[in-house]
Amino acid sequence: MEYFSSYFLSFFANISTILAFTYIASLAYKFILYKLPVVWMRRLYIVLSIAAGWLSMMYGTQYSQSVIFDLRFVPIIVAPLFLTRASHIITIGAGIGIVRLTFGLNHAAWAGFANALILGFVTALCARVLARYRLHPLVYFGIIILIVNVVNVVDIAFLGVYPAVKYLVEMAPFSAPASLLFSFFFAFILHDFKTDFLRRQELNSTNQKLAEQFRVSQEKAEELQRIRLQLEEKNHELILASRYKSEFLANMSHELRTPLNSMLILSQFLAENPNDTLSEEEIEFAGIIHTSGQDLLNLINDILDLSKIEAGRMSISLGEVSVREVSESMNRMFEAVAVQKNLSFTIDSSGFPDIIHTDEQRLQQILKNLLSNAFKFTVRGGVTLEFLVETDDNGQQHPVVRVRDTGIGIRPDKLEQIFEAFYQADGTTSRKFGGTGLGLSISREFAILLGGDIRLASQEGTGSTFTLLLPSSSLSGGDQELRLLAEEAKVPRPMTFSPVQHEELDTSANPAGADPGAAGADPKPLPSPGTAAHTDAEETDAAAPQPVTRDLLQGVTVLVVDDDPNNVRSLSAVLESRGALIIQAYSGRECLKLLGQRSDIDIILMDIMMPEMNGKSAIRQIRRMDAFKTLPIIALTAKAQATERQECLRAGASDYMSKPIDSDALIQMLRDWTHERT
Repeated sequence: MEYFSSYFLSFFANISTILAFTYIASLAYKFILYKLPVVWMRRLYIVLSIAAGWLSMMYGTQYSQSVIFDLRFVPIIVAPLFLTRASHIITIGAGIGIVRLTFGLNHAAWAGFANALILGFVTALCARVLARYRLHPLVYFGIIILIVNVVNVVDIAFLGVYPAVKYLVEMAPFSAPASLLFSFFFAFILHDFKTDFLRRQELNSTNQKLAEQFRVSQEKAEELQRIRLQLEEKNHELILASRYKSEFLANMSHELRTPLNSMLILSQFLAENPNDTLSEEEIEFAGIIHTSGQDLLNLINDILDLSKIEAGRMSISLGEVSVREVSESMNRMFEAVAVQKNLSFTIDSSGFPDIIHTDEQRLQQILKNLLSNAFKFTVRGGVTLEFLVETDDNGQQHPVVRVRDTGIGIRPDKLEQIFEAFYQADGTTSRKFGGTGLGLSISREFAILLGGDIRLASQEGTGSTFTLLLPSSSLSGGDQELRLLAEEAKVPRPMTFSPVQHEELDTSANPAGADPGAAGADPKPLPSPGTAAHTDAEETDAAAPQPVTRDLLQGVTVLVVDDDPNNVRSLSAVLESRGALIIQAYSGRECLKLLGQRSDIDIILMDIMMPEMNGKSAIRQIRRMDAFKTLPIIALTAKAQATERQECLRAGASDYMSKPIDSDALIQMLRDWTHERT
């Protein structure tokens, strides 16, 4: 009983010391040591385990000068809780054995050294073997504790510190149960500590991962910010580039239209031969000049159309479209071409609805481009224009317009490329047949704006079939759906960012020789008294001027205001040939001066872009004069921007016409505005 009391007191002192030491180590880990890498934590645990063994021996029961009973083996037993490598467990055993030698080098000390080393090997071996089986943690450590305690008893008995029989009979019955009891108790406590340790380790690992993720996210956020700033800078550059391009095109349009104005007016005037002074050949030459100038004007308009499409600023005007009127328009436009080339031209709209819902201007320009191509590349045979209703795979009916020709055809590998701007199926065709390759590109973009598409089937040497497929809502009259399709199609191409904050180019304000339904046409100006405004030219061949009707403007006094002497001379010649009396002014200030001197002026033709005082300023000044508040003023400009018309009307202009001027349209407009005054 005396042995048991001594063992109990010794083990209690040992366990209290180790627990206190463990608690201090736990606090150190909680606030400081958790920052250490895992490798250093394992090394620190080995050192602390050896220190715990040393403390156990310090407070152990010393039966003699050389013999000490303690719980030095407990750190070895619980080592598998925190360490997985056998070498680490053996190191703890060897370290505790070496510490035992510091209490004196004698037989008992060497026996203690050997005992600690053996227990380290046995614990490492048991942990390695039992790790192969999926045992419950309590079963796993229970087996290790039992085996290590049995080995400890046997080891002490045969190391010769005490006679084996005496130890096994007198001491072991008391020390072994106490060792088992406190081993289980301490293992249970450390198991909880390990659970907390693992939880903290997992939390630490999670925090590290979160910190790393936060760092990465911060880097990505900074990178995204840099990219956003770069994109904004690029977007700004694109906007500027688009604005500069639009301004350049508008200025170039003005510079090109101004000389074109004189060329077209005078060439038409000469072709009409009002004084019968030109030979037939000279009249033909004048007609060629007029046709070539009209071709140049159409090219300018095509380029501006492409610019508007690219910027996503092309608009559509939906409404009811008479298929009969469209057919008649196409027939009038191309019947003479078919006769000239000795080709057949057939239009078939039987079985097609009389009315569809779409943009008539865009539709007519698409058909005009497709038919122009068909006649251009067809030498023999003919061209057919068909209006059909087809049913798709979903059972929906679609209006379809098909243009079929018997021309040169297109190679299969070129079918998609011909829709690219400035591209033709063969590099030689541009020289053999002429053209810029813009028509098909513009037509497909217009078709997409209408919610449809253009499809092509062709065989080289046989002919081609272009099919304009319109959405089913064109039959049902679903304007809202058509508008949604148009808005979806109005995406800047090929740019990523839609240009903004600059004026839209107007490619069709000019009525001279304009094709019916030309793209981008402005709404018509305010009608003149007693008739509709005539800003669109009649559907006639520009190369074949109409017969001259003299004296249409007899008795009308026209004040022509333009800073370009050629334009003044051209307009004066045409108007005088119709009986008008012309007064000329070369600036806005000169115009105001003449108005103050004369009261017989019936109408003013006012150029808008003039130096010093521009046309809009001059119109505003005129409208401030009581005597001229109702005087008709026709604004003339070569500036191809859609807002120009509205700005001129807001400034006080009565009507608007863009250059180059169509002589017949201008004369008709002058008659509409002056017939009541005269």
